[in-house]
Amino acid sequence: MVAVACGGAIGATLRFVISAAMQKVAKGFPAGTMLVNVLGCLLLGLLLGATNDAKELSPAARNFLAVGLLGSFTTFATFSAEAIQLMRERQHAPVLIYVVGSVILGLLCVLVGHELALKFTRG
Repeated sequence: MVAVACGGAIGATLRFVISAAMQKVAKGFPAGTMLVNVLGCLLLGLLLGATNDAKELSPAARNFLAVGLLGSFTTFATFSAEAIQLMRERQHAPVLIYVVGSVILGLLCVLVGHELALKFTRG
């Protein structure tokens, strides 16, 4: 539990900092949430691929990284709320790009991260 809480504190803080920085760059589009979700997917894929046997990491380390840090770094609830807000504002193209792009990029990043980690850990 302590490992998850510590990872969660770090992940949530990183998400806040990145999202705040991205708001200055991409006004009117939830680029910060999209970035942390896609990056989190890539990192989770790398973690899963690198620790395929689960022997490389202790349960506490795996919980710290996967559940705590990456679980709080990424955010499905914020993604959903921001998509609804774009719909309410009748921002049809941005909401389509955001929703479809987030899902497709998220899936691809988990796959790419996993495959890269397998390639590098298995030689």
